[in-house]
Amino acid sequence: MDLDRRRRWHLTEYQHVEQSSAFHVFQWARDSERRRQLREATRLAPALAAAEGEWAQLLTLMHYVHGLSAHQGWQEAPDLSGLTLLAMAQDGRVTFRCVEFAHLLQQVCAAFGFAARVVGLRRVGSGDGIGRGHVVVDVWSPTHHKWVVLDPQFDRYYQDRSGGVLSAWELADRVRAGKFEDVVASGEAEARAEYMGHEAQDNTEYDKLQVPDGFDRDEVWRSLPARGGYDNFRRFWLEYYYQLVYRTRYALERPASLDGHSGDDAPPLFFHAPGELPPVLMQRLPQTVRFTTDRSKLDVPLEGVEVQWAPAKAALDAPMAATRLVDLILTHSMPWFDHYEVAVGGGPWHRHRTHRRRVALSAGENRIQVRAVNDLGRAGPSAVVGLTVN
Repeated sequence: MDLDRRRRWHLTEYQHVEQSSAFHVFQWARDSERRRQLREATRLAPALAAAEGEWAQLLTLMHYVHGLSAHQGWQEAPDLSGLTLLAMAQDGRVTFRCVEFAHLLQQVCAAFGFAARVVGLRRVGSGDGIGRGHVVVDVWSPTHHKWVVLDPQFDRYYQDRSGGVLSAWELADRVRAGKFEDVVASGEAEARAEYMGHEAQDNTEYDKLQVPDGFDRDEVWRSLPARGGYDNFRRFWLEYYYQLVYRTRYALERPASLDGHSGDDAPPLFFHAPGELPPVLMQRLPQTVRFTTDRSKLDVPLEGVEVQWAPAKAALDAPMAATRLVDLILTHSMPWFDHYEVAVGGGPWHRHRTHRRRVALSAGENRIQVRAVNDLGRAGPSAVVGLTVN
């Protein structure tokens, strides 16, 4: 067999993010017109343009949603669609639960091109009683290249002692291990100074509890922290991160739901630890979920590009230049994907819409960069292939 010995290539650099097999589990509503309407309704474009970086933009969005409403824990809004929720909050027709705060923040993030997920939190024993659940938002942070948790009800995010921003998973791991010492809530010094006390078993009279219809006094009593004080209040809220329930479908029109999840044909994914039985009910209400112990279905990296390649075929008598062609096979994990951008040898970025791109290599060092761009022009991190050619 004759071999083409002209192909003397060496891989010198290879950085990319493989597309997770679970990427398509999460369905991001494209609905560009509704996203545009919600973007304009918030009037936040100038504030985001002035923010220093994408992390500051995300905090601006959370602060905006937090400021739209006071909090109440009982009455659900008649609709969870972003435009409707925003209008009802602005004219005082609704007061938000954690559910409304989270659903609106997720949709506002989507309107500005940030992928975010609604996450239901479950305390130990969430199948019975009351006050066993909370709802927050997991947002993909381009700054940190990871999911991070935002709690719009409290206008809060969490860090470790070194300043690293934490994800819902990282909080859940700490809760299960009983390690709370290195968790710092944003604004904690101010919250501690302004803390006005929280209803707890050691500062509340059992006989004077307010008992909602359908529950008994003992259930309400068990829903309270054992002790008052800021440190106990803080730990009580962190303990909600014991189990995580992820909504997977994100239309911008969504019906009201008592437990914060839709009644459509894409039930949320409920993660429970291997060897642990998950609850069948949520506070005695039936729940339709898909149970999983596979963390990789939920901890899905976004916005990256996976790059594979194949040398272009060339006859043995073809000129040398024909043996220096390579086909890039591209796969992305960019929500609201619009196009790729490719740069060769430090040159300018060129837009490319298909998932295959032929590149002509030069003799010597070649450095190819590829990134995915969404429909609002937000680019993900670059994948890099470095090749030395004979």
